[in-house]
Amino acid sequence: HIHIRDDLVDPEKFYVQTDKMRLIGRMHGRGWYARTSDLFLMDRISFADWKDGKR
Repeated sequence: HIHIRDDLVDPEKFYVQTDKMRLIGRMHGRGWYARTSDLFLMDRISFADWKDGKR
């Protein structure tokens, strides 16, 4: 189960609006954290291309 404030859920699509949550994640061990506000999209290759050694 999860509990989320109503104002953090898109009322039409029921998507959680993570950009409004200002999330952080633990990184590298003790005391280090990362923000999730710097998002970017990276293209992914298909399994077939990966298997053939293409990048």
